[in-house]
Amino acid sequence: MEFPVYLGAASAFRMTFTKFETIPLEEDGMDVNYLEKKLDELNKNGLINRVKFIYTVPNFHNPAGVTMSLEKRKRLIEIAEKYDILILEDDPYGMLRFEGEHLPSLYKLAGPDRVVLLNTFSKILTPGLRIGIIVGRADIVRKATLAKQAADLCSPSLNQRIAARYLERYDLFEQLKPGIELYRKKKDVMIKALEENFADIKGAKWVNPQGGLFIWLTLPEGFDTMEMFEIAKEKKIYYIPGEAFTIDDGKSSSMRLSFCLPPEEKIVEGVKRLREVVEEYGKKKGLI
Repeated sequence: MEFPVYLGAASAFRMTFTKFETIPLEEDGMDVNYLEKKLDELNKNGLINRVKFIYTVPNFHNPAGVTMSLEKRKRLIEIAEKYDILILEDDPYGMLRFEGEHLPSLYKLAGPDRVVLLNTFSKILTPGLRIGIIVGRADIVRKATLAKQAADLCSPSLNQRIAARYLERYDLFEQLKPGIELYRKKKDVMIKALEENFADIKGAKWVNPQGGLFIWLTLPEGFDTMEMFEIAKEKKIYYIPGEAFTIDDGKSSSMRLSFCLPPEEKIVEGVKRLREVVEEYGKKKGLI
């Protein structure tokens, strides 16, 4: 799985698996050269059969915000073919693109024999319906269905009917356009606020996403955003510390910021307060 990793996936996988291999993220997605090197090592040590799947969030990664390039998507599929490994493609944000060119999914490029595609209505219709989507090989989908039935007896039929009726009556892509434009404006406001408040902090950096809901902000080495969170709460600033997106709960100087909910003026004020938090913590620790 990629590092940092989506915390929901990490929590789910921990219930079954005891060991993970993390692959660094670059500006254009997973470091596929590192992945191939790691798989080659496992293969030489006779452990390749223990690799169950490769998990990736290719579009507007949660939390890192990066998008996997088309070149890397094709390369990832080639590597998975080489070692005969399944790819688990998690794409909850793919329809929320507000900049750049749409890229084909891994599932579209490789098909059901190599990729299982996960999606959801939570980010494009309403979170409260709690309806997920799985697209893949029939036998895999069947096993997932049986596992879900054992876990919760089935998703509520009322929720499913509401979603079905909505799709019958409306063009979902058209309905999303106003929301996408709203997210784009809010993202631009947050990026501008970060440039105005953090550009002078040496070592601070952030991802400017082409879609999705999050911005990944990394502070200079030495900052611990989990520890710093206590100061942030005092100033009524809330973010998700980077530690939450690690497998080993390791210290992190990064944090996930969300621009989807607050109005623009609160985004600006929030980033200003975050700068105050960083200064207070940095001076306390002798980092700035």
